[in-house]
Amino acid sequence: MTQTTQNEIEALVSLLSDEDPRIYEMVADHLRKLGASAIPTLEGAAESDDPRIRIRSRHLVGELRLLEVEQELDDLASVPDPELDLEYGCWLIARTEFPGLERSKISEPLDRLAEEVGKKLQGVEDPRDRIKIANHVLFEDWGFRRDHRNYYDPDNTFLNRVLELRTGVSVSLATLYVLVGKRLGLPIYAVGMPNAVLNRYGDEDTNLFFDPSSKGRMLTRRDLAQYLSSSGYYFKDGYVSNSTSRDLLIRTLQHLMVSYFGHDHGNRLFRYLERFRTRPHPTADNADSRSS
Repeated sequence: MTQTTQNEIEALVSLLSDEDPRIYEMVADHLRKLGASAIPTLEGAAESDDPRIRIRSRHLVGELRLLEVEQELDDLASVPDPELDLEYGCWLIARTEFPGLERSKISEPLDRLAEEVGKKLQGVEDPRDRIKIANHVLFEDWGFRRDHRNYYDPDNTFLNRVLELRTGVSVSLATLYVLVGKRLGLPIYAVGMPNAVLNRYGDEDTNLFFDPSSKGRMLTRRDLAQYLSSSGYYFKDGYVSNSTSRDLLIRTLQHLMVSYFGHDHGNRLFRYLERFRTRPHPTADNADSRSS
């Protein structure tokens, strides 16, 4: 950025105090066109003593960061499934509500959680014992749980808030388990059932399922078949196949859309969802509108 450009940005920001709404719209439009280059100056102005500059600068920073996130989500949706970064996608989705969120707010607590689980897994080889130990750390020591009372509160889906509040929904808790497992090199996957997301230890030839919404309760294939039958579904292998990162991001966006039903943010989430659903990927048939 040249000094002249910086001076121009500062001059534009100073005009945000103008009482004429036409002047404000003209200035704001200029700043929007400058994009990310205007954010540092606007962030400084967000601490201004002038309340009009302060409020308008904060609003514009949010707008510009959201535009950044939209572009990054669009880029991520184009990534082939094997290369799609689940944690990065969860961070981007969280930034649609918290534009200035630092990625460390997600990565650091996940690192600490995985470290605690890893210490207690030393020398443990049996998969069932590993799950029991991980369950104890996640659901007893850290206190993660499904929020039955306020299930559609968006804070139960945004991963940063799940990590802060220790409450979630099935898709966010299953995602949490996948990301902890990845850090430890454990074969933990999500399984996108109708109306719920479970976890599985191992590839699709194993039947070691567990429910993160019920403190990791172990489930058999028969349990899943009974659940599907009681919910009006005929059992098929697709319902118990391992979810891809794309599948989990789609389910996350779908749940948030329900949480924000009737709000502008819900319309934005729908656009993001369509970007992921319209990209060719192997599990497109599973990316339906099941709730989580």
